[in-house]
Amino acid sequence: MAFQLRAGLVYTACQDDIILLDLKQDRYFALPRPLHSPFHALVEQGGEDALARERLSFILDPAGPEQADRPATPPRANFAPLGGQLAPAPGSPGLPTLASAFRYRAISALWLRVASLHHIIERIERTKRCLAGKGTRLDDAALIASAFDRVAPLFPIRDRCMSMAIGLIMAMLRREVPATLVIGVRTAPFSAHCWVEVDGLLVNGDLETVRPFTPILIV
Repeated sequence: MAFQLRAGLVYTACQDDIILLDLKQDRYFALPRPLHSPFHALVEQGGEDALARERLSFILDPAGPEQADRPATPPRANFAPLGGQLAPAPGSPGLPTLASAFRYRAISALWLRVASLHHIIERIERTKRCLAGKGTRLDDAALIASAFDRVAPLFPIRDRCMSMAIGLIMAMLRREVPATLVIGVRTAPFSAHCWVEVDGLLVNGDLETVRPFTPILIV
């Protein structure tokens, strides 16, 4: 039987730490070092270690795997590493694309103020499921990314990476571009970063900024 984290909780192993993200509470926390061994016992033994389950009950889903909303597996287990940067747009974004970028950027900033990250991620997942089987149009993705770069100075710097990435993926999904949202973490000192990928290519930001981060959530 596979072990299962409680709903809205995801994790990743980052250097010598195990970092968890509570999507419902919008907070990150590190698993205490004495609990690393029980945690690895669950991962390696598929939840059969009763003592480990008891010590980690505060992060496990009491309803069991069948009722959980997200599998407790490393986020890049079935996800290819970044293959490079998305090429620049072949032209300049038109006024409708710029207006859409501004609208989604404003909506994402509002969402982050009034809704939990769990709710936002669920909405992105529902939207993305409707695009199953759609092919990727890299030129469209590049034009949308260019439009977001153009409107970025109109918004405050605080929380820019999260607000930018959420608005960007929603705009891309609206144009039927099957993009991927990634949240990553690093330690010593701790920090988090959020970005968007298309076909394994980084859409926003630069590779040097993103590569030190270990993905904790991939949508």
